[in-house]
Amino acid sequence: MKYKKHVSVIVPAYNAENCIEYCLKSLLNLNYPSYEIIIVDNNSTDRTKEIIKKYPVNYLFENKRGSYSARNKGVKHATGEIICFTDSDCIVDKNWLTEIIKPFKYNKVGGVGGKIIPLFNDSNVIEKYSAKLVSNKLMNKTHWICTANAAYRKDLIKFDEKFKSWGDYDLSYRLYRNHIKLSYKKEAIVYHASRKTLKGLVKQIFRYGFYHLMYIKKNHDLRINIDINSYLK
Repeated sequence: MKYKKHVSVIVPAYNAENCIEYCLKSLLNLNYPSYEIIIVDNNSTDRTKEIIKKYPVNYLFENKRGSYSARNKGVKHATGEIICFTDSDCIVDKNWLTEIIKPFKYNKVGGVGGKIIPLFNDSNVIEKYSAKLVSNKLMNKTHWICTANAAYRKDLIKFDEKFKSWGDYDLSYRLYRNHIKLSYKKEAIVYHASRKTLKGLVKQIFRYGFYHLMYIKKNHDLRINIDINSYLK
């Protein structure tokens, strides 16, 4: 029998009028029998709310700025046994939920990450570099689960809202430190947009660096070499 659970998909959105509609259409086209979509408007000032309201999804508002504050808000209102995350600038494969849910048939698995493929235009050198940067940061096939493509058992999720980036890495490490098993499912695919301008790329690099240092300072006992293949043995 196939493993199926009711799932909540949570997407934080801040000033996402240029991308949220593509994300919503892909989420509504998922090949999965039982799921809800929760979009958390993180105090946007553009047309994000107006666009979300056109679609049959659950709309929430979070005044406190920060994607992890928005995600925590979504978790509080979620009805699913498993909580899945992606971003407003992502497009999910139609079999994303079907694939990312599979490792949860093992009771000791608490979180699952999937494959993230950069979505960019070959003619833009900024996009190409940004895609490479993001791919290196996401470190596919490791124990770090990134919220652009993530799933967790609901009772395990609590993001540290001090982080504006690297909060997903922080959660992954806290789970690992508490002997919660994480898995990787390459067939669970999400396409992630890349930065298109130099200004956007510079801001991205600065944010990664700043919060990476915060992450290391908080998790001073960080152990890097972990064999993900041992998790399901």
